[in-house]
Amino acid sequence: MRKIYYLLLAILLLASCSAGRNAARHDAPATETASTENLPEAVTARIGMSVYDSDLTCSGKLRMLRDDVVQLNLVFLGMNIGTLEFVPDTVLLIDRVNKQYVRARYDDIDALRERHIRFPELQALFWGENMNGRDEGGLSWTYKAFGKVNRHKIPSAHQVRFNTETQTAGFDMELTEIGNDRNWPVRTTLNESEYTRRNANALFKALISM
Repeated sequence: MRKIYYLLLAILLLASCSAGRNAARHDAPATETASTENLPEAVTARIGMSVYDSDLTCSGKLRMLRDDVVQLNLVFLGMNIGTLEFVPDTVLLIDRVNKQYVRARYDDIDALRERHIRFPELQALFWGENMNGRDEGGLSWTYKAFGKVNRHKIPSAHQVRFNTETQTAGFDMELTEIGNDRNWPVRTTLNESEYTRRNANALFKALISM
């Protein structure tokens, strides 16, 4: 279970690395981007995730509302074990197994602030607005396949790898049953009295040192 919690952190950390490099290269030659024609307001999908070089797998749901929220819910053996939610002003990460959570502004998370990352950059990554993904500086976030909602391309297979001098980490994520359902709560509710609030930066440091 601990690895699944760190998987949520890894998604946030690796997404920030990828989005940060994308933002830093705004003067670079243009790459293929997704057409905004027939852009859906919402995207929903079932997901399957696996941790690189591990037998650990889980399922869940990805739900996105354009310019409002990107929400990942992970399920293991039928139990909701974790949530990662990006909204325009904050990030929420919930470890339901160990009853702990992180809720922080983007500027309060070092990995995001140092790369000038906000919601628009992270949203673009999950919506596939750079159709070539990212592959640079030890970080590879590659789109292996695409689905469509209202004829708009949405990445349906993500392969993410982060290479250091000593190891390779990452995950694969596949989307199925891609649709545009709007009948879901766009904000995750949490009874904070039942959970322990954790410091995001301390957890990132623990992840990096693994």
